[in-house]
Order: sequence, then C-alpha cells, then structure tokens
Amino acid sequence: MVENAENIESIAYKKPKKNFADLMIKPLKDLFAKPENPYIADGYKLAEQENYDNAILAFQSAIQQDEKNKSAYIGLAHVYRQMGGISNSKTSIEQYNKALEIDPAMIDVYNDLMQVYKRLGDDKNAALEQKKQFVAKSLRTNAEDPIANNNMGVIQLKQMKLDSAILFFQKALKKRPGFTMARANLAKALFQKGINSGNEEDKKELLKKAAQRLEEVLSKQKTAEHILLKAKIYFHYGQMEKALQFCNQAYGIDPSMKEILATKRVIEEKLGNIVNASQAFEDYQQLEKAEKSIKK
Repeated sequence: MVENAENIESIAYKKPKKNFADLMIKPLKDLFAKPENPYIADGYKLAEQENYDNAILAFQSAIQQDEKNKSAYIGLAHVYRQMGGISNSKTSIEQYNKALEIDPAMIDVYNDLMQVYKRLGDDKNAALEQKKQFVAKSLRTNAEDPIANNNMGVIQLKQMKLDSAILFFQKALKKRPGFTMARANLAKALFQKGINSGNEEDKKELLKKAAQRLEEVLSKQKTAEHILLKAKIYFHYGQMEKALQFCNQAYGIDPSMKEILATKRVIEEKLGNIVNASQAFEDYQQLEKAEKSIKK
C-alpha cells in the first residue's frame, strides 16, 4: 500500500476495462455541475475497487491537465484517507487544503478535514476546521458579505496563504470601503508577502502598498498593533531610528504587548544599543513569566 504519490510514479496508469458508472460516489456528481475530466471518473471507479495506486495516478493525470481542478485534489484526498494510516491521513489533509486554495467556500471539505483530524486525535485543528466551515457557510449564503470575506482572509493569513488572504480582504473592502479592520488586515497581508518575497523590487513595492493601507487605517484608528506594524515596515526599509520611534510609541499605548518588546530588542541591537536591547529582553521575560503565572 502506497504512502505518497512519489512511490508510484513508475506504475503505468490503466483505464478500467468495464463501465463502472454506478460505482461513482454520489457527492462527486452533486458537487460539480460541469462535465468531469474522465480521469476523475476513473479515479473514483478505481478507488471503489481498492486499486489505490492507479486511482492516485488517475487523479494526478487530471491535475496535470488542469492544476486548478479542485475535484481532482478532493479525489486524491479521499483515496489517501480511505487507505488509512498516519502518513496517508496527513497527505489527505494536504490534498484537501489544495482544493480549498482553489475554492475556500467548499463546506463539505471542511467537514472531511474535521473527520481526518479527529481520527488523528488532533481536536485543536478539528475545532479550527469547524470554525472555517462556519465562515464558508456565510460565503456560500452571500459571496460578497464583507464580514465573511474578512474572516476568511484572516484564516488564510494565519495559514500564510497570502495571495488568497489579500483577495478576500480586497473583496471585503470593495463591498465596504470604510471597513477599517479589513484594511488593517490587508496591510498585514501585504507586509507579510513583502518580507517573504525573494525579489527586492517586489518587496519594496509590497511594503509601499502595505504602508499606504496602514496610513489609511491610522488616520482613523491608532492602536498599538497598527503602530507596531508601521515600526516593522520602517525596519524592513532599513530606517532603524524611525522604526524605534514607532516601536516606543506602540509600547506607550500597550506596554503589555510582548511582540513590541521583541521587536524593540531587535531594533536596538541593529542600532548597537546593547544595554537597551538587554532591557527590552528582560522586560519581555517578565511579561512571559506574568502570563504563565496567570495561566496556572
């Protein structure tokens, strides 16, 4: 029994000799209105026959023809899930998530993920998928709902699916231009994409866009979190004095925010202020100890 796709690349794909149309899993017909890629139909037929190696190859062939074919990723996920085992369960999670990258509003897929996580004994992620499913239901009801789009963007941002997050925040703002929270979240997503970019020009452009969105937010709402983001942007611009100025401003608003002290420490080190950096680190540790004592 195979554990991943790489183990079966050498296996020749063979179409079933008989017509197994009645063996097609019904939800597949219900979920996708357009005519299916024949490889997908074959994949489900082969999976019903427990011919998992060739079922996987069939779904992979569908993906080679169209890498945005969400039903092919769902089919792969179903096969790995059906095969069982920890490794296969983890692979099924990867495939379900690839389908959700194409269409994050597929309610049934979140339910499938919940079941896989429960099988793995991962109640935390199972509960997270349930929350995502709730947001997806809102999007299914109204695809333009600004709150649902913002919430889905937050989910995508936490998973570092930055392009998807940016699209959801933009959609929320298109429907409600004055949605400050969505604008702040868009600034965060642009910032993250910028600092993760391997291209210096792209990084500069993305940081510039993040700064523009952030200024729009700060003109209406000044929070420690927003000002800290401004400090981080200046840090990545290489303007350490400005970064420190805004970091201190954020700390003045919320001295209990550990992330401010962590950022301040790095900035002070860059500026060569070792004593100040050490103090920031000590303050950070004190906050951490206080948090732990509260939790006990």
